[in-house]
Amino acid sequence: MPKVLLAALLFGMLSAPAPAQQAATEAEIRRQVPYSPMRQSIPGLTLAEYNKAIRDVARAPADRRPMPRNSPERLGRLTTNPYLPDSSANAYGRYGNPYAPNSLNNPFGRYGNPFSPNSPNNPFALDTPRLYGNDGTYLGKLSGNPYDPDSTANPFGRYGNPYSPDSIKNPYGIYGNPYSPLSPTNPYTTTPPLIFGSDPW
Repeated sequence: MPKVLLAALLFGMLSAPAPAQQAATEAEIRRQVPYSPMRQSIPGLTLAEYNKAIRDVARAPADRRPMPRNSPERLGRLTTNPYLPDSSANAYGRYGNPYAPNSLNNPFGRYGNPFSPNSPNNPFALDTPRLYGNDGTYLGKLSGNPYDPDSTANPFGRYGNPYSPDSIKNPYGIYGNPYSPLSPTNPYTTTPPLIFGSDPW
């Protein structure tokens, strides 16, 4: 992985916030994404390159897009916890049942069909469900499209990059760590990300 792409791969091209917010943001990012694990993932990464990437990320404001309140298409929670009633992994629940009309697991439904423009299973879809952390943070589109900038499958985007603090793919971040209560990869969590259909947008 070329070092010149480090900042772009980690956090994308984002605008800068006010300088007063930058110090706290840098400290939080350093806490979530320590230098040692990054150096193991990117051989040859220097401390100077790491610090530059952290500064680049600190310039990116948190996405404050409001969580939809009156969405007719709430699609449950993204989680590996099969016992949570509104889990997408609960085969007997409303949102994980492969026969439920709005289930991500229904191969004939709007959100499960691999040919639907609203399905995460369609690698060309652009209007897929949106993810929000239980704390209200926007986490991108639940999508299999690696070219959509907001896709969780885009390894170069803010929401699919394994080093971005807003990515469910970051195993060191609060939204991807398997021990975090806000992470879909924690099999015991009761507060994983919420999934909303595309209608409100």
